[in-house]
Amino acid sequence: MTENATTLTSENGGMQELQTELQSADKYDLVELRRGKVIELLSKGHNQSECAKILGVDKATISRDVSALREGARSRIKTYVEETLPFEVEKALSGIGSIIKSAWELADSTRDERTHIAALQLVKDAYITQRDFLSDSNVLNKTLRWIEWAKKELAK
Repeated sequence: MTENATTLTSENGGMQELQTELQSADKYDLVELRRGKVIELLSKGHNQSECAKILGVDKATISRDVSALREGARSRIKTYVEETLPFEVEKALSGIGSIIKSAWELADSTRDERTHIAALQLVKDAYITQRDFLSDSNVLNKTLRWIEWAKKELAK
């Protein structure tokens, strides 16, 4: 066993555990398991040739795996930019709106001066948070730059 293979198997809990995983997996699972190992090795600084040697497969297999991993990443980024991010923004704004409404209801319904002041402070803080969220040019510019970058990546 090579030094890299020994390192890989010891990092993953030993060769026997890895072999057990491989034996119990079907063909699709084997590909997904290998791709998981490829991305793990790449994230640790190994190049594709080293990944192929460590995993005992041809360099072309690793190249196909990397292409598939990139395509999966593009797809996830596209979903995030087009669906997840807008929905999360909507949820955040809705949550802030709910806080504002509840705080106003509390401020209007209480007879306790301290509670009234605390509720008004919460209303003020929620409006500030909402304003900052919608108008913070730093956050908006970073987000817009990231979205532009993601769109360019998706177009590749």
